[in-house]
Amino acid sequence: TKDWYSRGYLCPSGYPGSNIFPVDIERTNRQSTPTDQVRQEVLATIQNYTSPKYPCLEIGPGDGEWTHYLVAGDPLYIVDIQDEFLQSTLSKFPEQYQRRVRPYRLEIENCFDLSPVPQNQFGFIFSWNVFDYFPATETKKYLESCFNTLRPGGHMVFSYNNCNFIEGANYAESGSKSWMTEELLLSICTAIGFELEKSYASHQSWMCIKKPGELTTVKSHQALGEIVNQTS
Repeated sequence: TKDWYSRGYLCPSGYPGSNIFPVDIERTNRQSTPTDQVRQEVLATIQNYTSPKYPCLEIGPGDGEWTHYLVAGDPLYIVDIQDEFLQSTLSKFPEQYQRRVRPYRLEIENCFDLSPVPQNQFGFIFSWNVFDYFPATETKKYLESCFNTLRPGGHMVFSYNNCNFIEGANYAESGSKSWMTEELLLSICTAIGFELEKSYASHQSWMCIKKPGELTTVKSHQALGEIVNQTS
């Protein structure tokens, strides 16, 4: 139908746009458990592109299923539209590390705007089971914002609902996820300026894209000190 590119997944109050989603509905409606093979491939890519020399950003951590694999990035930022998900993710870590993580709650009305976090600074962005629910029009907005937050040479890994496969098409037609194909997503990415690094197409599809350039920094290691204000 003509509204595939702009229609998101179906929630009890209709197709989302301006709706505020209760956390319990998010947890119930947005389930995605990767196969062992997919998980291992994603983890290998995360390990390849995360480094203490560069900040890392996770979009939509949920309850922190993947977050502990991203701690090599320094500092680690997490963003979500729900405070409960941010706090749930932080609770998975010791108190000392919680103080190192930088959570940001995005406004639902402008959730595709990543300007609150540092721009042109991140070496790696990760997002799993998030872009699966964005239609093409909103995916383009979010990826444009991601492009602006990445350093030249930085990478982004994210999953999506690939409707080239029967499972993906069924999800889209039932309103469980949004309509996307590998070809359409790649055309969006290249139009923004991304380069394709890897594309894994299956009923659990994901993509690794790169902002053109060379990743460089003057940072040699993680900051281990703490700045305090002492008065006499």
